[in-house]
Amino acid sequence: MSNVIYCNNPTTVPPQNNVEPTDKNFLIIMTDCKLFLLKLSTFFLVAASPVFLSPAFAATSYAVANGNNATINEWTVCNVVTNATGQQIFIPTNTSTEWAQFRLHYPAGITVSACPAVKRIFLTTTMYSGKNLTSDAVADGYCATRASAAGLSGVFKALLYLGNRMPDAVLPAGYSFKSPNGILIANDKADFFNDDGGGNYIRNPINYTEYGTMNALEYVWTAFKPAGGTYTVVPNGTESCYGYKINTCSRVHIDIHNSCGSYSTYWRFDNWSYAGVNNLKTAEWAGRKISFITNTCTDSCYWVDLTTLDSCLNNTYPIYCVEQ
Repeated sequence: MSNVIYCNNPTTVPPQNNVEPTDKNFLIIMTDCKLFLLKLSTFFLVAASPVFLSPAFAATSYAVANGNNATINEWTVCNVVTNATGQQIFIPTNTSTEWAQFRLHYPAGITVSACPAVKRIFLTTTMYSGKNLTSDAVADGYCATRASAAGLSGVFKALLYLGNRMPDAVLPAGYSFKSPNGILIANDKADFFNDDGGGNYIRNPINYTEYGTMNALEYVWTAFKPAGGTYTVVPNGTESCYGYKINTCSRVHIDIHNSCGSYSTYWRFDNWSYAGVNNLKTAEWAGRKISFITNTCTDSCYWVDLTTLDSCLNNTYPIYCVEQ
């Protein structure tokens, strides 16, 4: 009865269908007293569908479809499991022994490799107005302050576009990205900018704060939109003829439309930018187009009112911060 585990009592194993499992090519693993039957040469499952607990606890098992891989980080051991067996596999991880046994005895067609190093990414608990995001250095300082408050070591930078540093410059290559509480956000840098074929970009929304707590639905300052392996930044608009190109509101693009009335010419300023939505995995994790107030001016260099600019300057959103 070697290689047999039953709940917390490895010496008491009831027969399965009145057949005592003695074949050493089989490994019986119990998860919450549910029987998994894993043949070490072909690896298959007899129990019901895999069960997952909340992120604070170990998942009881993982399902990996043929041709796919899964990053499994359980019991302080992280591996990437790639399945080329020709069928879906189930990997029990409810106990450290189960996870260890799989890594020791996985069948042909399975590849187990080390996880890439991880960088953390979070959504700030603090909200910042447009007028306070005056430069990359200032935004990075906000990230550093929030990381320090939460006891996170390392250097963190802001993932947004303020007219100089490009967004991908703060996403280190060769790493996966997780929230401070260990939720996988992206397998690599490319995930942030590539559709997975199903409409999603990142693996999970970036809605966990520096403390690892889930944040409420928020817009997030970004000023860029991911697409096709790259991104589009909000272009420099003619914010006004007076040069209101300061802080993040420099990234509010103003489309000018000239429409002729009966006696005069009017200019309509349509103001928009990109913002992230922190509960989405689609391109809108960073790239939802948001509009500010539309103003009408009697002259292209004269604002009837500046409420459009003010709406950007005074709106408050959090920002994304990435470990370097």
